[in-house]
Amino acid sequence: MILFPFIALLAIYFFYQKKNRKCFGIISLLIATYLIMVCLALVLEFSGIFSAVTPMSFDSMAYYTICLLIVFWGFSEFKDHRFLALKIENIYFYMVLEYVLLIGGLLAILFFSPVAFSILTGDIHYNRVSMDLTIISLSKFGIINSIFSLLSNLFILTQVCFFINLIPRNGRRNITKAYLLLISSFSYVVYVLAYVGRDGVVFWLMSYAFCFLLFKSFLMKKDVEKIRKAFVFFFAILLVPFLIITIARFSDRTAGIGWYIIDYGGQQLRNFNDHYNIDPPILWGGFGFPVFTDFIEIVSGYKLPDLVNYEYSQYFLSLGIKPWVFTTFIGSLMLDFGKIWTIVFLLLMSFTIRKILKNSCRTGVLDFSNLVMLVLFYQVVYWGVFYFRLCSANYYIIFMFLIFIFIKLVRTHSKLACFLPKYNIAKGSSTK
Repeated sequence: MILFPFIALLAIYFFYQKKNRKCFGIISLLIATYLIMVCLALVLEFSGIFSAVTPMSFDSMAYYTICLLIVFWGFSEFKDHRFLALKIENIYFYMVLEYVLLIGGLLAILFFSPVAFSILTGDIHYNRVSMDLTIISLSKFGIINSIFSLLSNLFILTQVCFFINLIPRNGRRNITKAYLLLISSFSYVVYVLAYVGRDGVVFWLMSYAFCFLLFKSFLMKKDVEKIRKAFVFFFAILLVPFLIITIARFSDRTAGIGWYIIDYGGQQLRNFNDHYNIDPPILWGGFGFPVFTDFIEIVSGYKLPDLVNYEYSQYFLSLGIKPWVFTTFIGSLMLDFGKIWTIVFLLLMSFTIRKILKNSCRTGVLDFSNLVMLVLFYQVVYWGVFYFRLCSANYYIIFMFLIFIFIKLVRTHSKLACFLPKYNIAKGSSTK
């Protein structure tokens, strides 16, 4: 049954590549990410080491494939060869945002580093099991912890600013600020390590690859080579804490570390199949959108269910299925909205993405405000190859929307804009 989404993803990839003039860009990366996940799922399926609790069904894989078609339809509007310029609508606001991200990220590194260091140098398995102690130790800082958590989650915008500072503007670049921004973006890795998590490493590297492909054709050739080498360097460095945590968590398992690393990237389809087949009660946002459901509860006085609710968890566990495993963001949305409303959610999201990209595809100019929204929606799907990661970053979602709205408002009162034209790396001159 897993062959169904595999064949569909192959078809989507080759169709898009033809439309994108065979250029491997950000949408190619997005499709390839899911293709790799499905390939790993096939390896696990044929190995027989891990298996779904319920039989793999045609219905679950057909439903999943339909969801993928809807999602990639929204993103397929973007074509790399049509992206000719980035327009920063209000340069004053952008500069303020840059410094907030730069300084805030560096301070967040200092804030979370002591906890992250103690986690990695102590008994990692115990620290993982007793994560509540970490939460308590950080939560005592109250609003300070919340602010630094938000700033850490904004790291992908910090990476975007890193690449923007490498783009020649009037023949000049701010290299020092660029690399300070890059260092600042590591706040997310440190933040997640403080909670004994591995996905900070994975998502930082994934986001770096996204930003590189988005801005690659705007950069000078020598910078492209440096950034590629930097990715290899960071991959090697960040692999260390990833492996330390992985070994601590799975070294006593019979399957071996290698299989658990493969399982990390390929368990999603069998987990999705289990969740689909048992058709659990709907959480109505209790998993992916807790901040919004908390607001609804306060206004309405009605208590909505959530994933940590004992009775809800028991529904899964009584069937031998875990409710907190990777099911991709589609599985996460299904927990919140059920099968029908998940389709509706994905359709609305895809229509929104196409609307955001439509004008830029026509003119070749992408507004910075629209780039913020593209980053957010791309992040949902890209990181969502595991699960809906932004379930623990609802304030980040709100903040990204506020940035988008604010820029749209202030640009109507300011004619000051900065255009970053695509840089011709072969000739060394900018193109209009």
